[in-house]
Amino acid sequence: MLQDIRDNSQSTIAKIIVVAVIVSLSIFGVDAIIGGFGGEPAVATVNGNDITEREYQRAVQTRRQQILSEMERPDPTLLDEGAINREVLEIMINRSLIYQDAKDRGLELSDAEIDQLITSMPVFQVDGTFSQERFLSLVRNRGMGVQEFRDALRRDYIASQVQATVAGSTFAVPATSRELLTLQQQQREIATLTLEPSLVADEITVEESEIEGFYGDNAEAFMRPETVDVAWIEIDRSDLKDAVEVSEDDLRELYEKRLAGMEAREERRSAHILLVPESGDEVAQERIDEVQQALERGDDFADVAERLSDDPGSADAGGELGFANRDSFDPAFSDALFAIEEKGEVSGPVKTSYGVHFIKLLETRTLDKPEFEDLRDNLEDEIASERADQRYIELTDRLADISFSAFDLEGPAAELDLEVQHIDGVSRESNEAPFDHQGLIRQIFSSDVLEEGNNSEVVEVADGLSVVARVREHHPEQKLALERVRDDIEATLRENKIAEALAERAEEMLERLQQGAAPEEVAEGIDANWTAGTMVKRDSPDIASPVLEAAFRLPHPEDQPVYGRADVPAGVSLIQLRAVEVPSVSADDPLIAQIQNIVARQYGGQVAQLYLEALRKSAEIERLQ
Repeated sequence: MLQDIRDNSQSTIAKIIVVAVIVSLSIFGVDAIIGGFGGEPAVATVNGNDITEREYQRAVQTRRQQILSEMERPDPTLLDEGAINREVLEIMINRSLIYQDAKDRGLELSDAEIDQLITSMPVFQVDGTFSQERFLSLVRNRGMGVQEFRDALRRDYIASQVQATVAGSTFAVPATSRELLTLQQQQREIATLTLEPSLVADEITVEESEIEGFYGDNAEAFMRPETVDVAWIEIDRSDLKDAVEVSEDDLRELYEKRLAGMEAREERRSAHILLVPESGDEVAQERIDEVQQALERGDDFADVAERLSDDPGSADAGGELGFANRDSFDPAFSDALFAIEEKGEVSGPVKTSYGVHFIKLLETRTLDKPEFEDLRDNLEDEIASERADQRYIELTDRLADISFSAFDLEGPAAELDLEVQHIDGVSRESNEAPFDHQGLIRQIFSSDVLEEGNNSEVVEVADGLSVVARVREHHPEQKLALERVRDDIEATLRENKIAEALAERAEEMLERLQQGAAPEEVAEGIDANWTAGTMVKRDSPDIASPVLEAAFRLPHPEDQPVYGRADVPAGVSLIQLRAVEVPSVSADDPLIAQIQNIVARQYGGQVAQLYLEALRKSAEIERLQ
């Protein structure tokens, strides 16, 4: 199949299509190909307001990255793209509704408040101070303009604040919280009698007809899943790294380079005055002249920065940027800063992609050079890692080339000095590494590999581990013969019958207890005894959870104990509730306030959901995807 694609890519039709695309691009531009001639495409409208394709895709990508970052082994093939797309779209619809409602109620943020928000965000700060360069860099890396980011921040912040305000508008009264605390701290005295499976096991028989009937009625349960027997070869970067030999000369050479680099990358503390274009790409010459004249007449640099700089993160600090190395700034900025020879000297105007700077050198420092032996291990690891990375890339590229056209794995394995490994019974899910990677599984069960008998593509199943696999034998899904599953069916039927018989016995005994029979009399003949009475709490660790849950559901006993039952792993437990101890909770108990906050948050979440549902109910929402 892959070869067909390669062959077809050279055909006359394919070349015509490529020419047509190029002509379209040259005449109409990229937008004509991907978005037509209209405005920016939308994925939904909310009361006539568009949610654009671009902002939607950006939000989807952010959500994808968030999910991947939460995975122990990030694997994009495991993502449910449809679910992510739906989740993101609904969130954006909700935020649009809330923002519109907030605007209708007169809630808005001024430009000054947006500035304050931006400068206070740690992500835009360097050494605790807002950095205009970092801000612009991160915004542009997200594919946004500054004004587009400010608008998005305004919408999201207002929507978040409204949600928080609605959720925070609820409260719980102290009396309710005190009652909840009383229930939480309540203790109950219980005794238990456990009926074990052995009590009825000897009475249970399983007939052959029952086994056959179960087998026939549950055919799907006895289907052996489709599996394949697989051969594979792998390239492991860690093995390549272990094989790297690093000479003393290599270590010394890298050490000297590191020292030279350390000397070249001294740290300098600086301050700057930034002038940002108000419109277009150029800063008005009048503003540049104003700064130059102020500095030439001897005005203090910090005062000028505070008065005229457009960098809100540093202006209030006299333009202070702190210590940084050459790589910390825009190249033009760094070149100018590190060209200054005397402390206190000012360079400028310096034009960068962010605007025009005047730069003052405040202080210079050089880090102490480490000794060779202190860096030996790190240097050796760096060299080995670099060479292993390079070799890994070379081998995986070569493997991709030769395995594509090979009729087996032995040839590629011999050429690259790899071992052909084998595994049987690989299914579409629940496999051991490296076949726990869904991308590799999709390759193996593709028609190209499974039906046509080709090698898979090279799949990187983990960082630094690439695999090529080949199907040796295919085992289609089939129903297991009765003889192979007879024992399992018999065991299942027997277990079910024991559970039913035990439940019936427990119900009979519970009925006798509720009718007034003595506990000791009911226990006779089952070779078990009631436990001694024990005071328990709702979270007592030594009592089975089903027993605790059943015990705290029973009504308070009056003159006589109250009885109940619970299924437990060991069988069935009969429960005798003897007494309930209700604690005396002081009105000023500090736990009341904690419970009050928890309950209020729960109420708040419910109210926020009701608020959102009301907005959605009255809104005109059109999903265009």
